[in-house]
Amino acid sequence: VYVNKSSVQLGDALCVERNVMIEAGCVVGNKCELSNCYLGANVKLGKNVKLNNCIVMANTVICDNTELNACLVGANVRIGKNCHVCENVLLGNNCKLKNTTKISERAVFVPANPKSDGKQLSVVPENGIGESNFVKYTLTNSDENNEGDEDDDGEFSDTESTGGGGGMH
Repeated sequence: VYVNKSSVQLGDALCVERNVMIEAGCVVGNKCELSNCYLGANVKLGKNVKLNNCIVMANTVICDNTELNACLVGANVRIGKNCHVCENVLLGNNCKLKNTTKISERAVFVPANPKSDGKQLSVVPENGIGESNFVKYTLTNSDENNEGDEDDDGEFSDTESTGGGGGMH
């Protein structure tokens, strides 16, 4: 276990197993479970977050009660509360998953336009994936239902109760 002690904040009752690396500026909430994972600079984890075999790049926020298994999470990603992301998923830079989003295994998510101009991102499956057994989704800008966007403090609002627009159910 390696923790860069430069301004890292670790919560109480953590379960940190082997092969964990935490970079400078990270905040890890109470009761998180980390195993075989890398947290880039300034990553913020809420309470009860479970990461197993994951790489999480810089400036990403993962909210409370979320679980990720064998995932690569790009930089500047926002993952809401109570989400579950299965094995072999890539969340590209600047992706945003709404609260309660569930993503099945072998999926790739990339934003169509990394600058969403404050608009909600929704998921559109791409045609012609080819021979890969991965399914690629492009996140596109939408003016519909902006409820559940980030609050000023970078967390997701509690008013959102569905995972629509962020994953597969």
